[in-house]
Amino acid sequence: VFSLYVVFTLFAVLNVITAVFCQSTIEGAARDKELLAESPLLNKERYYLLVEELFHNLRSQDEDKVTLQNFERRFHDTDVRAFFHGLDLEPSDAWILFSLLDNDGSGDVDSQEFVEGLLKLKGPARAIDLAVLSRDLKTCVKQAQSSQQRLQRLEALLQAQFSQMSI
Repeated sequence: VFSLYVVFTLFAVLNVITAVFCQSTIEGAARDKELLAESPLLNKERYYLLVEELFHNLRSQDEDKVTLQNFERRFHDTDVRAFFHGLDLEPSDAWILFSLLDNDGSGDVDSQEFVEGLLKLKGPARAIDLAVLSRDLKTCVKQAQSSQQRLQRLEALLQAQFSQMSI
């Protein structure tokens, strides 16, 4: 009887220990989900602050814009290269990057163009980005084909006109 009591008590104690362990694991998993939800937002905010700081380092002292000359000159600085290396960009990519950031073609990049452009470049291409690119490319091909057909018709009309003039 006493052995039965000890075994029963031992199982009860083990059951309580298991319940406490499971409860702490469940609470920890809930906290992990909260942290995972906050983590991308915190990373994006940190990246945004880094990009803004980089913009202020690259810009002209007298203007609130980055010119191509300043950009190319500062692209070789160690801290700037380290940042762009994190984006898998090399100094030889400076001009291409600048032209991508200069949305309005003004020859300089303001804070909004710089920050938004670099935020878009962070991370791998998403499926929707590739789908948009594919759609835009198909549209360009259709427009080019249409233009080619119109030019061919125009060329035929001009040749007909010239042949009638030479007769």
